[in-house]
Amino acid sequence: MKRVFVILGILFISLSSFGAEKRVAISFRAGLYSPSSQTYNDDVIPPINNMLTEFTAWLSSAGLNAKLDELDEIKGGMTYGGEIEFFVVPQFSLAFGAELWKKKPSASVKANGVVGGDSYDISEDYQIEASLTPLLLTLRVNLSSERFRAYLGGGAGYYMGKILVKDEWDWKENGVSFEKGSHQIESTGESIIPHVNGGFDFDLSENLSISADLRYSFGTIKSFEIKKDTTDPTSIGKNLTYEDVNGVEKDFKWELSGFNFGVNLKIKF
Repeated sequence: MKRVFVILGILFISLSSFGAEKRVAISFRAGLYSPSSQTYNDDVIPPINNMLTEFTAWLSSAGLNAKLDELDEIKGGMTYGGEIEFFVVPQFSLAFGAELWKKKPSASVKANGVVGGDSYDISEDYQIEASLTPLLLTLRVNLSSERFRAYLGGGAGYYMGKILVKDEWDWKENGVSFEKGSHQIESTGESIIPHVNGGFDFDLSENLSISADLRYSFGTIKSFEIKKDTTDPTSIGKNLTYEDVNGVEKDFKWELSGFNFGVNLKIKF
């Protein structure tokens, strides 16, 4: 605890020495993040889509009009967040940030028709909700001019990942459900992942600037622990697994290496 107070005291003295210089910047950020997800895209999706394709073919062979929307890959998505940056000295700054990234790829099978004088309406909906919340720490070296600042730096993030798998089905005969249910698995995983960072700020006014920021993270969340399973409570506490195209069971992991490009609106104090 004493070390914390010493560090805070040094930071306060450093900030006080600036005089009229802006010492703190608060940013609001929107960006694009494209984490490479080899396990999900290359290993998880194919067997699921194969299973749904076979199910659709079986419904068609039974005489129903069947349609399949396959599960999509995760290639990237929007991030939203914020950052507070302390200028310890004009040439060096320390930034603390947090962001949210979320994607919801889904698949469905729909079928309807009349077989043997009875009408059928079949639906199956499958969704994987993937979300990330990284808490970021970055040390930057600043190259400043009158209205322009370029910077380079590096740091690490504490990435909290969540995978939510949902499966819902409803089979109706003559308008009455005879097979209806749902299955949900929720799992979480964490990892500390390093990154490099660079960008530039352009002053719009004395207290306001806009910045373009590029960050590259490289690392993996190596496992996800099941927190909830609506049909198998005994699986809680175990690792989330999947079967590849060869039927081999493996632990799910999430590769997060990729570029994160953002635009920040900064308020300086």
